[in-house]
Amino acid sequence: TAVFRRAQEGLYGRIDQYLEEQVENTVTVEDICRLFSCSRSTLKQLFHTYAGRGVMESFRTKKLERAKRLIREEELNFTAISERLQFSSVHYFSRCFKKGVGMTPTEYARSVKVLTEGKEGVL
Repeated sequence: TAVFRRAQEGLYGRIDQYLEEQVENTVTVEDICRLFSCSRSTLKQLFHTYAGRGVMESFRTKKLERAKRLIREEELNFTAISERLQFSSVHYFSRCFKKGVGMTPTEYARSVKVLTEGKEGVL
């Protein structure tokens, strides 16, 4: 029914917002289920319906988006970024980044630099 669907969308939105706010922390499926009083199967179904992927994959994507922003800001090195985003090691961070973004953090930093230098030359 429409009421149920709106309730599901609302729950998904609240959980998605929570994940955004927790991107610099460690969150487990159990944490989410407990906090939002939902089962693992409900959580799985919500994220597959509204995000097209699992909840932890969605959370990892949010972490990688934050990592990209931190790399662009050029204030932290990769070790500091991986620590801030609660990756277990800089090596694991690099592997996740490569898998999720399609290039290593170093390659990403270089590509961003090339783009910003190119824009400066145009101005």
